[in-house]
Amino acid sequence: MRKILPFLFVLTLAILLVGCAVEGTDVDKATQGPEDGEAKPIEIVHSKGTTTLEKPAQRVVALEWIYGENMLAMGVEPVGMTDIEGYYTWMNNGGIKLDDSVVNLGVRGSANLEDIAALKPDLIVTADYYEYDYELLSAIAPTIVLTPYPGEQYPSGEYDHMISSIEIMGKALGLEDKAAEVIASLDQAYAKASERLKDTSIDFNYIELIDFSTADTVSMYLFTDSSIHTSILEKIGFTNMYRPEKFELYGQTNINVENLVGLDNYSLFIVAEKGEDVFSKGLISENVLNGLKFYTENNMYYLGTNASPFGPLSTLSFVDIVVEAALANE
Repeated sequence: MRKILPFLFVLTLAILLVGCAVEGTDVDKATQGPEDGEAKPIEIVHSKGTTTLEKPAQRVVALEWIYGENMLAMGVEPVGMTDIEGYYTWMNNGGIKLDDSVVNLGVRGSANLEDIAALKPDLIVTADYYEYDYELLSAIAPTIVLTPYPGEQYPSGEYDHMISSIEIMGKALGLEDKAAEVIASLDQAYAKASERLKDTSIDFNYIELIDFSTADTVSMYLFTDSSIHTSILEKIGFTNMYRPEKFELYGQTNINVENLVGLDNYSLFIVAEKGEDVFSKGLISENVLNGLKFYTENNMYYLGTNASPFGPLSTLSFVDIVVEAALANE
């Protein structure tokens, strides 16, 4: 009990500070929303219920990368986000950086509640696969919990979540018009990419794998039809030829090299750097490699290790990377 009391005191103090904070302080480099005016309460429906904001949020804590990226795409920033360096490493968002004032809240899924409370947020946004206590987060600030991987009943759920999360955050921030512009920019990018690819010789029937192999261990995953990768590639004319035996919640199937036999007639996109992938590390025998058509006919397209769309900015980069890789093989 003695260990709990100091935390409860800090948490209570932080909540009181949020209530007493002077509007406009420390916000210049955080979220810049619309003028308050006669703002009406904003109701946000999410996986934990309905959260009501008395006015558009201005100090947002993003406990998952996509929600921080949504804000960047709308021209604003969170006051805090988890694993900022990891975001830059794994998500290619076109080189857009968060301001130095944005606080790094540490490992995703493990942000400290006292650190969150110290930022005096007026909104917290997180994903439902993290084990935060919703009641404790809500005691700090209104909290929205979204579902990036909604399940088998939603075949394109991962992509649909990205779109809906942009809309939800636009509403919460009072930036609904800006959110609509972000979504429209995605559709424009798909149309432009389709136009650039239409006269190429690339086989639009494809498979895509992400390579986590080390120097002595093969580790590969094929993206399934429920992956956000697949949804995006379909929008620019491609068809994923891999069909998993069962639904994969996260849109990936762990495979062995043998699983590629029978799929080697199609284009292969690889989320890895050329020369640093499983096909270049001597982990697969030459006999096996020479039996794979995409390998012998150089029908392989390297996208880089950070070609992982999650939010709107990394989606735009992913589309550009795919197009450039395809054109480079012409």
